[in-house]
Amino acid sequence: MTIALRAPVSANGVDGDDEDRVIGASVEHSIHVDRALSDLLTALEPNHPLAFPVFEARSAVLELSLLREHWVTYCGERARPDADETGLGLDREFPAPARVRAWPLYNTARRRTERLNAHLVRLQAELADFTGHDITGRQRPAA
Repeated sequence: MTIALRAPVSANGVDGDDEDRVIGASVEHSIHVDRALSDLLTALEPNHPLAFPVFEARSAVLELSLLREHWVTYCGERARPDADETGLGLDREFPAPARVRAWPLYNTARRRTERLNAHLVRLQAELADFTGHDITGRQRPAA
């Protein structure tokens, strides 16, 4: 569920401001996706067919998560003076597109989000094939 709900969405049909929001939210959520992938990797046998795709996705999310501390600092420096911790978290999770584009690490975050998204789109399809369910609710034959 964490992979399905907190991972970047497919870039198909997402452009402009929405794409920038996805980048900011992806950096913010990267630690949760990393934890979920780590837990999944730990649960799989080394020769399991999903082990390598999970490993690749985890490698990509680790690269993105390295930017999270910078994202937190950047957003905190530009926060409203009266913002509490909840408000700060919401600003990082649902950022203004202009704020994301102005971030000095925007291009790095965009490339890393695109890389992670490519791995997760493939992984979600493989998980759906393996379990017989996907996040759209369609039934598939289980592997």
